[in-house]
Amino acid sequence: MSAFPFEHHLVKIEVTGGDLYEILEQQWSEKYDAALQTAGITVEWNDLAPFGERIEEIKAESGEPIELTQTYTIALSNYLQEGGDGFSKLTSTKVLQKGPLIVDAVAMHFEDNYPLVVQK
Repeated sequence: MSAFPFEHHLVKIEVTGGDLYEILEQQWSEKYDAALQTAGITVEWNDLAPFGERIEEIKAESGEPIELTQTYTIALSNYLQEGGDGFSKLTSTKVLQKGPLIVDAVAMHFEDNYPLVVQK
């Protein structure tokens, strides 16, 4: 698929809430701004705070705060999990499962949820 030319897989990993704060802090650096696209969480941050101190709070979709010592399961691309785009904290995470290519997962989602209907 030319719209998504990368051969990255989905991976399911395990992180603590503290890890999640550190990972999200890595979005900003003096050299790079790599805003992550997230789902299932709400993140509050302060753009004016120093690097490494910008995340103020992370809440789960339920509205409950993410606890620093609690373990969470998240999905992302193997590219990010392997430290791509400067996300070095992700390289120390435990991979629980390797999934399909992202392009295939997107195609499956559309096939399952938005079937093509041909009208005559």
